[in-house]
Amino acid sequence: MFIRPKIWLVLLYPAAFFLFQTQMKVNFHRNFIQIYPFLGLLFAAGCMLIVRLSERLSERLTKSTAGAYATAALIVGLLVSTAYGGWRESMSEHRHVDSRSSLIGLINGLPNTDLAILPTDLRIHEEDLRQLRRPYAVKPAQQLGACDASGQRSVLVVPAETISYNQTPENAALRERYRVLLSELGPNDILARIGDNPLGLDGPTNTPRMIVARRRACSQPTPGAAKTG
Repeated sequence: MFIRPKIWLVLLYPAAFFLFQTQMKVNFHRNFIQIYPFLGLLFAAGCMLIVRLSERLSERLTKSTAGAYATAALIVGLLVSTAYGGWRESMSEHRHVDSRSSLIGLINGLPNTDLAILPTDLRIHEEDLRQLRRPYAVKPAQQLGACDASGQRSVLVVPAETISYNQTPENAALRERYRVLLSELGPNDILARIGDNPLGLDGPTNTPRMIVARRRACSQPTPGAAKTG
């Protein structure tokens, strides 16, 4: 055999782990990090198998190993070409900054801000929240308000647009609540608009579109309505 039988023992764990992960509800690439070293060993064994097969074939045809290595080089070149496209895509994704991460830097740079109010539905990661240098509160939509009765100088983050594929009463109530919040914001209240995509209420959303607004005192009237597009 071109591959030693013992290598199959090495592959038992990654095969079992892969099958286990395929049974999970959510599959993330990072969950497969544990089997990457084993995949490297498998790739190396596959390359040696190709070389040895090519050597045997070339011995039968030309009695030279030049053809074997040329064949192996061609196969490796094809693999490298495919991997390069995946590498470029992964690097592009790595350099991409989600709007929720940009939001943290924006809030940190706001002057005269005592508190930041963040909706639960934005699902801001704990790592991003640890970078926030302002006091903050994460609240469900029904507890959010465009005005502040406490006298604090606070800002409110509101999804500029929401979508829902599951037309449940809960999702309908959430969308209506955010629509009302946006209507309560005046043009002078809005500090920034960031993000590209509507916030999905059914699952994760990349770069959700958000409005950052200054909360006014509850005694002040609303000077107009905010655009939600």
